Amino acid sequence: MIVYSRKVKIHFDSQPISKKHIKQATWKQVAVCLFQDDLSNYYSWLVRRRTGLELIRPMRGPHFTLINDKMDKNYYDNIVSKLGESEIQVDITDVINTNGQDWWVRVESEAALHVRTKFGLGKPYWGFHISIGQVKPTDINASKYWQQVIRKELDERFAV
Repeated sequence: MIVYSRKVKIHFDSQPISKKHIKQATWKQVAVCLFQDDLSNYYSWLVRRRTGLELIRPMRGPHFTLINDKMDKNYYDNIVSKLGESEIQVDITDVINTNGQDWWVRVESEAALHVRTKFGLGKPYWGFHISIGQVKPTDINASKYWQQVIRKELDERFAV
Protein backbone atom coordinates (compact mmCIF):
# COMPACT_ATOMS: atom_id res chain seq x y z
CA MET A 1 0.00 0.00 0.00
CA ILE A 2 1.25 3.48 -0.84
CA VAL A 3 1.78 5.51 2.34
CA TYR A 4 2.52 8.84 0.69
CA SER A 5 3.81 10.50 -2.47
CA ARG A 6 6.35 13.24 -2.88
CA LYS A 7 8.57 14.94 -5.41
CA VAL A 8 12.33 14.56 -5.09
CA LYS A 9 15.21 16.14 -6.96
CA ILE A 10 17.49 13.89 -9.01
CA HIS A 11 21.20 14.39 -8.27
CA PHE A 12 22.96 13.33 -11.46
CA ASP A 13 26.32 14.46 -10.08
CA SER A 14 26.40 12.02 -7.17
CA GLN A 15 29.86 12.16 -5.63
CA PRO A 16 31.75 8.98 -4.67
CA ILE A 17 31.90 8.73 -0.88
CA SER A 18 33.53 5.35 -0.22
CA LYS A 19 36.62 3.55 -1.51
CA LYS A 20 34.33 1.28 -3.52
CA HIS A 21 32.58 4.29 -5.10
CA ILE A 22 35.91 5.88 -5.99
CA LYS A 23 37.16 2.68 -7.68
CA GLN A 24 33.93 2.36 -9.67
CA ALA A 25 33.69 6.05 -10.63
CA THR A 26 35.62 5.50 -13.87
CA TRP A 27 33.01 3.17 -15.35
CA LYS A 28 29.84 3.39 -13.26
CA GLN A 29 27.37 6.28 -13.38
CA VAL A 30 25.21 7.03 -10.35
CA ALA A 31 22.17 9.24 -9.91
CA VAL A 32 20.34 9.44 -6.60
CA CYS A 33 17.42 11.22 -5.00
CA LEU A 34 18.27 12.30 -1.46
CA PHE A 35 15.66 12.68 1.26
CA GLN A 36 16.66 15.54 3.54
CA ASP A 37 14.39 14.52 6.38
CA ASP A 38 13.84 11.89 9.06
CA LEU A 39 12.56 9.23 6.66
CA SER A 40 15.21 6.64 7.52
CA ASN A 41 14.90 7.44 11.23
CA TYR A 42 11.17 6.74 11.06
CA TYR A 43 11.53 3.44 9.22
CA SER A 44 14.53 2.45 11.37
CA TRP A 45 12.37 3.08 14.42
CA LEU A 46 9.67 0.79 12.96
CA VAL A 47 12.27 -1.93 12.36
CA ARG A 48 13.72 -1.52 15.87
CA ARG A 49 10.25 -1.54 17.46
CA ARG A 50 9.31 -4.81 15.74
CA THR A 51 12.64 -6.66 15.69
CA GLY A 52 14.90 -5.04 18.28
CA LEU A 53 17.50 -4.45 15.53
CA GLU A 54 19.43 -1.16 15.43
CA LEU A 55 20.14 -0.07 11.86
CA ILE A 56 23.25 1.80 10.75
CA ARG A 57 22.20 4.80 8.69
CA PRO A 58 23.24 4.74 5.00
CA MET A 59 26.37 6.78 4.17
CA ARG A 60 24.33 9.02 1.87
CA GLY A 61 21.44 9.15 4.34
CA PRO A 62 18.03 8.02 3.16
CA HIS A 63 18.16 7.87 -0.62
CA PHE A 64 16.51 6.44 -3.68
CA THR A 65 19.05 5.20 -6.24
CA LEU A 66 17.81 5.95 -9.72
CA ILE A 67 20.88 4.93 -11.71
CA ASN A 68 23.76 2.74 -10.55
CA ASP A 69 24.93 1.19 -13.80
CA LYS A 70 27.89 0.68 -16.09
CA MET A 71 27.67 3.43 -18.69
CA ASP A 72 29.94 5.58 -20.83
CA LYS A 73 30.51 8.94 -19.12
CA ASN A 74 30.05 10.98 -22.32
CA TYR A 75 26.78 9.17 -23.11
CA TYR A 76 25.58 9.78 -19.55
CA ASP A 77 26.58 13.47 -19.55
CA ASN A 78 24.87 14.04 -22.91
CA ILE A 79 21.54 12.72 -21.63
CA VAL A 80 21.87 14.57 -18.32
CA SER A 81 22.42 17.85 -20.21
CA LYS A 82 19.14 17.27 -22.07
CA LEU A 83 17.23 16.48 -18.88
CA GLY A 84 18.55 19.47 -16.91
CA GLU A 85 17.25 19.94 -13.38
CA SER A 86 14.79 17.14 -12.81
CA GLU A 87 12.35 16.15 -10.12
CA ILE A 88 10.34 12.96 -10.07
CA GLN A 89 7.28 11.80 -8.19
CA VAL A 90 7.83 8.78 -5.94
CA ASP A 91 5.23 6.75 -4.10
CA ILE A 92 6.58 5.38 -0.84
CA THR A 93 4.95 2.14 0.28
CA ASP A 94 4.57 0.49 3.66
CA VAL A 95 6.61 -2.53 2.51
CA ILE A 96 9.82 -2.81 4.54
CA ASN A 97 12.16 -5.50 3.27
CA THR A 98 15.62 -6.91 3.91
CA ASN A 99 18.17 -9.25 2.42
CA GLY A 100 19.45 -10.01 5.92
CA GLN A 101 21.97 -7.18 5.93
CA ASP A 102 20.45 -4.17 4.17
CA TRP A 103 16.97 -2.86 4.94
CA TRP A 104 14.84 -0.80 2.55
CA VAL A 105 11.35 0.47 1.78
CA ARG A 106 9.75 -0.32 -1.55
CA VAL A 107 9.05 2.66 -3.82
CA GLU A 108 6.92 2.90 -6.93
CA SER A 109 7.60 5.53 -9.58
CA GLU A 110 6.58 5.63 -13.23
CA ALA A 111 8.62 8.84 -13.57
CA ALA A 112 11.77 7.08 -12.35
CA LEU A 113 11.26 4.29 -14.87
CA HIS A 114 10.75 6.90 -17.60
CA VAL A 115 14.06 8.60 -16.70
CA ARG A 116 15.87 5.23 -16.72
CA THR A 117 14.52 4.49 -20.21
CA LYS A 118 16.13 7.75 -21.45
CA PHE A 119 19.45 6.12 -20.53
CA GLY A 120 18.53 2.84 -22.22
CA LEU A 121 17.90 1.12 -18.88
CA GLY A 122 14.98 -0.99 -17.67
CA LYS A 123 13.82 -1.67 -14.14
CA PRO A 124 16.66 -1.95 -11.62
CA TYR A 125 17.60 -5.44 -10.42
CA TRP A 126 16.57 -4.77 -6.80
CA GLY A 127 13.53 -2.74 -7.82
CA PHE A 128 12.94 0.83 -6.75
CA HIS A 129 13.54 1.34 -3.04
CA ILE A 130 14.77 3.74 -0.40
CA SER A 131 17.73 2.44 1.55
CA ILE A 132 17.08 2.91 5.27
CA GLY A 133 20.06 1.13 6.82
CA GLN A 134 22.19 -1.91 7.50
CA VAL A 135 22.34 -4.12 10.56
CA LYS A 136 25.39 -4.20 12.77
CA PRO A 137 27.65 -7.18 11.99
CA THR A 138 26.82 -8.65 15.41
CA ASP A 139 23.10 -8.72 14.50
CA ILE A 140 23.33 -10.51 11.12
CA ASN A 141 21.86 -13.80 12.40
CA ALA A 142 18.89 -12.08 14.01
CA SER A 143 18.37 -10.02 10.85
CA LYS A 144 18.40 -13.17 8.69
CA TYR A 145 15.71 -14.62 10.97
CA TRP A 146 13.58 -11.52 10.46
CA GLN A 147 14.24 -11.74 6.72
CA GLN A 148 12.51 -15.14 6.71
CA VAL A 149 9.61 -13.85 8.81
CA ILE A 150 9.10 -10.82 6.57
CA ARG A 151 9.38 -12.84 3.35
CA LYS A 152 6.66 -15.20 4.59
CA GLU A 153 4.42 -12.26 5.54
CA LEU A 154 4.96 -10.59 2.16
CA ASP A 155 4.21 -13.84 0.34
CA GLU A 156 0.93 -14.14 2.25
CA ARG A 157 0.07 -10.45 1.78
CA PHE A 158 0.66 -10.42 -1.98
CA ALA A 159 -0.55 -13.95 -2.74
CA VAL A 160 -2.78 -14.01 -5.78
